[in-house]
Amino acid sequence: MVERETKTDQTLESVRSFAAQLADWDSRIVEIAAMGSLSQDELEKESRIDLVCTFDPEPPGDNSGYISVINLLLRDDHEGVSERMGIQHLIDLGFKMDGKVYLASGEILAELGEHIILWPENDR
Repeated sequence: MVERETKTDQTLESVRSFAAQLADWDSRIVEIAAMGSLSQDELEKESRIDLVCTFDPEPPGDNSGYISVINLLLRDDHEGVSERMGIQHLIDLGFKMDGKVYLASGEILAELGEHIILWPENDR
């Protein structure tokens, strides 16, 4: 049990560090949240982690928002940051715009639901 908790804690800290890196790459990011609880059971069931970026200013349209998060994912793919941080889950990036949440899958949610603020860290 302790080993599972330690692995979960390590994953959460790695994802927090990755979120900070995303914010460093794009100064428009004012918040990054992980959807769900990132609990041990959730991390074991899911093969991906959904992160949602809040930009200021908001993207002028959903195409601009998707381009922004795709650019971040491409930069990570090129630089291998998430891999070096030991993140073994796929990372999907979405964004908030006009009070809605736009996910990488194309799904649009009215609200974020259960989530954890990863960045900025002072919002823990």
